[in-house]
Amino acid sequence: MNIRDSSPLLWGEFRKQFQRRSCQAAVLLGTLPTLVLTSCSQNNTVPLYPVSGTVLYTGKPASGARIVFHPLEDAVANRPLPQATVDGDGSFRLSTFRQQDGAPPGRYAVTVHWPSDTMKDEDGTPAGPDRLQGRYVNPKTTPLHAEIKAGENALAPFLLR
Repeated sequence: MNIRDSSPLLWGEFRKQFQRRSCQAAVLLGTLPTLVLTSCSQNNTVPLYPVSGTVLYTGKPASGARIVFHPLEDAVANRPLPQATVDGDGSFRLSTFRQQDGAPPGRYAVTVHWPSDTMKDEDGTPAGPDRLQGRYVNPKTTPLHAEIKAGENALAPFLLR
């Protein structure tokens, strides 16, 4: 004997409960991927804006230098710092979460480390001593600063000596 045959009232109640629970399950399953994606997304609440510039040492490109932007206010724990490696022509484009995605707005202390070519990592990346002798590696003492604003940011050249 099945529930359909026993009583039309029981069957109707069973059907309502089943439909209600099926709808709840569908809503839960439909929102679950969205919840997972938004909780895993690192920058879902951080606006990023394109940032480009140049780094020059005695008027020449500081090719291979590593530039890092350290927030002066509202630093968020575990958030990656905007950074870039300077290209052969001295230019750079900042990356925070993904390649060349930009940086959050705000004021920054800018550090530069420029390893010499005397030593190389396993992948061929220069790993020698800092050509700038540490003058620009400490965010508390670096003379370099920048402000990122909403929109496209083309920064004035960073002139190293």
